[in-house]
Amino acid sequence: MKTSCRTSFLGLPVRSSRSKAGYSFTKREFTRALRLLELAGRLKERQRTFPAEDRKRFDALIKRVLDLEFQLEAWSSLESELRRLYGKKVEGLTSKDYWVYFSSPPGTWKKMCGREGWYVFDYEKLKSKAFIVTRRN
Repeated sequence: MKTSCRTSFLGLPVRSSRSKAGYSFTKREFTRALRLLELAGRLKERQRTFPAEDRKRFDALIKRVLDLEFQLEAWSSLESELRRLYGKKVEGLTSKDYWVYFSSPPGTWKKMCGREGWYVFDYEKLKSKAFIVTRRN
């Protein structure tokens, strides 16, 4: 089953190079996309409470979370499968915590210090609980 999603979903932009009209999700991808959009919304809400000089602090993270194509290519399955594979490495993991895929910029890979893996964000505190490195050079 495919579910269509337009270029704006829950008031947040959905970026995809697959189609100018929007993005087509499988049911599993849709579940993951909803969780990512929920995280982005919560981060934006929290960011609004920061003093003016600190308001850009979450911008890069929100941009990465909202890059749904990148996130879904990294893992299109349910988060429960991520928990099964890597959950033992995260202390205090709860079922509500968010999983966000990260890959360092291309320049870091050229300098032999690149890494990629999963950030686990605490649902309550919106702080990183762990970074599970899956690849580094």
